[in-house]
Order: sequence, then structure tokens, then C-alpha cells
Amino acid sequence: MDKKTALFILIAVLGSLVVGYSYSQISSLQHVALQDSKLVINSEVKPIAYNGEDLYHFISQENSVPKKRINKEVSWYKSISADYPIGNAPGIKIVQETINSEVNNFDCLNDDENISEEEISKEGEWLRSSYVCSLLIDYFNTANGKLMTHILNKYTFAGGAHGIFEVDTITVDKLGKAYTFSDLVRKDYQGDYVPELIEIIKKAVRYQFEQEIGYPDVDSMREALTPEVISDVPFEMRVGEIVFVFTEAQRLSHATGIISISVPYSEMRTILNPDFVNL
Repeated sequence: MDKKTALFILIAVLGSLVVGYSYSQISSLQHVALQDSKLVINSEVKPIAYNGEDLYHFISQENSVPKKRINKEVSWYKSISADYPIGNAPGIKIVQETINSEVNNFDCLNDDENISEEEISKEGEWLRSSYVCSLLIDYFNTANGKLMTHILNKYTFAGGAHGIFEVDTITVDKLGKAYTFSDLVRKDYQGDYVPELIEIIKKAVRYQFEQEIGYPDVDSMREALTPEVISDVPFEMRVGEIVFVFTEAQRLSHATGIISISVPYSEMRTILNPDFVNL
């Protein structure tokens, strides 16, 4: 056997080993994905351990929380698909409890009427669509090095022309303590900060709408910024800015969709406590 032939055989053997290894890895991943799709809401998951250094690095990064996807066909008319963050990152238990509550309390019209699929099929597809309902929850997270925000984007459909979009945010520190926006206000702030915050967001709304095509009427959006809305608006802590998220729950129409307004820390210098942001 000459050297060229021997070399060719060696390359072929090595290639088959690599292909075989890659195939086994892909098969393993597919198996894991299949197992994940069968998760139940209250499944026990071994937490991931973090030391102090890892925790600081972790909370300083975005999209670092591991998560699994729950896909659950409850019945012929009800389906649930939700991200389920795992591990022991700050605030994860609160997020898990929130998701559990959303899933366990997701009610549909047919929960009470209990009409069978066979009965619905006799009436026609138009009636079936009136009973079908679904819940979709996507999980994300953001952080600024001092605080982390867990974000749950929720879409529910229970018949009718369209579903409903909602957003829940949970902001925590490294120890898992939850914060509302009022908790982030300077201790020496005199009076009510809300009127000043409204004016700051209105300014950001006008600037952002002028930069982006397809946003709703600026004046309508600005009129929706009342003290009641601002006191309850979800917010995300990011590096250098806070993003305020406005949905139908904040008195905006369904056609408006979800609108995110970014406000730099520098614009809120007189309001924000420097213990929580880098001004």
C-alpha cells in the first residue's frame, strides 16, 4: 500500500468518526428537547450554583438565565406554551410563582360549559373558534450591573377578533429583593416625583416617535400618560437607561400594540437614587 492510499484511508476513517460523533450529539440534543416539551408546571429542577464572582457577572449580563419551554395541551380547546426560567438567579422564585399562577388560573369559556369536541364539530368550524383559547408566555431578562429585571411577555386568546398582550416586569437586586419604581427614587426627593417623571417620559415619547415610522399619534400617546398609568407601568432596567413598557393595560388601544419608551438615566438624574444606577 503506497503512502497516498494509506493517507486517503486514514482521512476517511477520521471523517466517519467525526460524523458519527456529531450525529450522536445531535440525537442527544433532540432527545433532551423532546423531554423538555413534556415538562409540567411544578417540576423540580436542580438549581444552578453561583459563587459571588459568578453572580456579579451573571447579573451584569442580559439573557443569562437558563430556561425550559413548557408546551401543554390541556384539552381539545385549551393550550399553554410558556418559558420557565430555572436555576437560583436572584428573583427566579418570584418569577416561577408568577408563571405558575398565570398557568393555573388561566380560565376559558368552556371550562364551565364543558362542551365536547364532538358536539362542537357537529355545529361547524365557526363555533369551534369561539371556544378555543391559548396562553403564551415568553421570558427575557435585562440588567444594569446593580439590578436585574425579569420580563414576562404574555399573550392570551379566548375567542373573538384578537387576543390580549400584557407585560409583567419584576426588578430585583443581587439578593433577590424586589423593587418598584418608587423604591428607586432618591431619598432626598422633595414631594411627589410622578409629575416630573411624566414630563420626562412625554419628552422621550415625542423624540422617539419622530425617529421611528409607524408609531401612533404622539398627542394621543402623551395624553395617556396620567399619574395612574405611570404609577403602574412595567419598566426594565438596562445599561444606561430605563425602558417603560405601555400595553392595553395602560389605557392604550389594541391597535397600538406594545410600546417601549427608552429614557436615559441622565434625563432622570434628579429622580433616581444613584445607589441603583450609574448616573
